[in-house]
Amino acid sequence: MPRVVVARGRDGRPLDGSTWGSGVVVGQRLVVTAFHVAAPGSEFRLEFPGGRSVEARLTAAYPQSDIAFLTAAADLPATPRALAVTPPPPGVTCYVVGYKPGYPDPPAARTASMAGLGGPIALYQPYGVRTYSTLLFDSSAGGGDSGGALFDSQGALVGIVVGGSDDPATGKRLTHVVPAALVQAALTP
Repeated sequence: MPRVVVARGRDGRPLDGSTWGSGVVVGQRLVVTAFHVAAPGSEFRLEFPGGRSVEARLTAAYPQSDIAFLTAAADLPATPRALAVTPPPPGVTCYVVGYKPGYPDPPAARTASMAGLGGPIALYQPYGVRTYSTLLFDSSAGGGDSGGALFDSQGALVGIVVGGSDDPATGKRLTHVVPAALVQAALTP
């Protein structure tokens, strides 16, 4: 999955001292990640499978939506994929990809099914506020998955992983995802 990267502080140390986050290539020099991954700094190192790395800087942050954009200093060695701006129906299998500690490099895709919609999430822009629903998937997200991708079966980006929780009704672990529609809106205000 060369379009999913490790996002670390520029010096290569993990951003919070204990873990790191992931990011997803969405442009020739642009990566989207979770805001809580990018919040500790302004300069980053994006690491790709095979050992290549590129320096990047924080260029846009949307803390209320938990997304941020990093702009690389050079063209990225990955081709961005389409954004799936319509969420999949419940039960459809998608794939979570993130750099969770202990996972192989490059990380393997893990299956996840759409479990439903979560609470509202807002995108604040100069011309107004847009509201979206978070997406919930039956998968266990953990440290390092934040900022990672949820892809559909065609490889389109469904959304960005921002966290996880236990479903109070079933006790199953859920992965929380910011939808690609919100990412698209942030890219084209």
